[in-house]
Amino acid sequence: MRHTQRAPRSCKECSSRKIKCDKGIPCKPCTKRGQAARCTREVVLVRGVVTVARNEGSLAPMPNYPGDLAPRRDKWSAPSDLSTDDMINHPQKLMSLVFPSQFISVVQTWDDIFMPSRSQSMKLIQHGKLWTSWIHCAVNYKQFEAAHEEFWKFLESGGSVRERNASWLAIYFALLAAAILTSDEDNMDLSILPHMSGNLNSLMHNWYSASLYCLDVANYTRSSDFMHIQAIGILQMCCNAVGDIVFRNRMMAIGLGIANDLGLPYEVGAKHSPVDAEVSRRLWWVFVIGEWLNPATHRPSISEEHFDMVLPLPFDDDELERGDVSTEVPPNMVSPWWYHVILCKTALVHREFTQGIRKKDTDLEVLVRIADEGLANIIESLPDYLQPLEEGSPHSTGLEDKYPWIRWQRVDLIMILLLLRSKINYECRKFWSNSPPTSMPRRTLCLQSARSVIMLLESADMPIHQRRYMTYTLRLYDAGLIIASEIPRSVGEDESSDLLNSLLSCIQLLEQSKNLNIVAEKAVEHLRSFLLRINDR
Repeated sequence: MRHTQRAPRSCKECSSRKIKCDKGIPCKPCTKRGQAARCTREVVLVRGVVTVARNEGSLAPMPNYPGDLAPRRDKWSAPSDLSTDDMINHPQKLMSLVFPSQFISVVQTWDDIFMPSRSQSMKLIQHGKLWTSWIHCAVNYKQFEAAHEEFWKFLESGGSVRERNASWLAIYFALLAAAILTSDEDNMDLSILPHMSGNLNSLMHNWYSASLYCLDVANYTRSSDFMHIQAIGILQMCCNAVGDIVFRNRMMAIGLGIANDLGLPYEVGAKHSPVDAEVSRRLWWVFVIGEWLNPATHRPSISEEHFDMVLPLPFDDDELERGDVSTEVPPNMVSPWWYHVILCKTALVHREFTQGIRKKDTDLEVLVRIADEGLANIIESLPDYLQPLEEGSPHSTGLEDKYPWIRWQRVDLIMILLLLRSKINYECRKFWSNSPPTSMPRRTLCLQSARSVIMLLESADMPIHQRRYMTYTLRLYDAGLIIASEIPRSVGEDESSDLLNSLLSCIQLLEQSKNLNIVAEKAVEHLRSFLLRINDR
């Protein structure tokens, strides 16, 4: 929470979008965007008092918690059968239980699909190539763009969408939906969007539904086709953003089954070129990461025996096709694929840790120390351009202007690694629960890492539209849960105040994403329930 001389009267939405606010609540810009319910002012500390500006300009101290963060008894209450530890160890399971899937497919026939124009389609594919290709790692864009060109020639010659290969169409509509995750109505060229779409959220919902419809037409649960794995690898990015929370793990399990049937990752040979083999390896590791970076209580469907464990290479498709590759990769080579490689290494560390917990043949403190050192080593070995910015460093550099994905990758990777350090050290909570907390360095590191996640996102100046991606919400939510769980065990008023402020900041960050991500809305309500419990004590 910011310390300031006076509370701002411009609403948080207009301030974050850097547009003029008329200072009403709700203001005209928010009302015009259909976001009147989200129009709130920033809560700040004025001379040590939690304060928000009133409409007439005076300051209104908040008696317990900020008005827009106040717990709401009538809307939500935490389930009594899940403890705080359950919530931290089962974040997605908790959401599945407490927040029933709100997804309803809007595509029941081919006629329900919103089709972009050819130029709109290509611009969206290129946008996704820049911002999401290194997350889903599902396609060779050179090959896909050639197929895309042939697809539109077919349509413009009088052909129909329903006549095309449904498996390829599942990939196509999944890519369009994923492109929306990093798109913003206020800052993007609206000419690339179909006019009948309404807004970006409804457009993503339509294309996500269209991809699932195409998979169903292709009978994907009963046929082993590499294109089905590709479509699933892309769609899993969008599940939480559209409210299809329960289905993600089930869909990933289907993808893993198909991948095992096909023998992924492919080996280079007569059937598979070096590029095809590398694309299959990248995509296989997307599923591995999804399995192994899950909480320690998750039962993964992949073990080390299933594949050769060779990491993907941080080279793009053009370099692979030219043969410009080497097993000794320059550590500071600028490539978006480093992001994927680093996640693979992180998954390996976490996998070893969770396996040790399950086997129970190694002392927990030893497991935590090994895993924590492994994550620390990954942080230290990050390429220079992905290292955390030093205090006072400019938020934008010439390199970031040339490669705009750098800032997002830097923030996301540091957030992942810090949160995992926090959650791994949290496993030692049974030791500090019966001991003086000040004597427990694991607790200190756990809370420092969780608070650092929140402070990182507060200072990152990440555009709101880049917060649609589900892991942003889930990681922030996890950090808030860990902090909330330790507030009752605070050592003195200073620590209690620091942790409470971090929790409030976490809720504020999630508030900013409520209209972009259904999980963010529910996470806010959940964390508010912790404020209610704390306030009742």
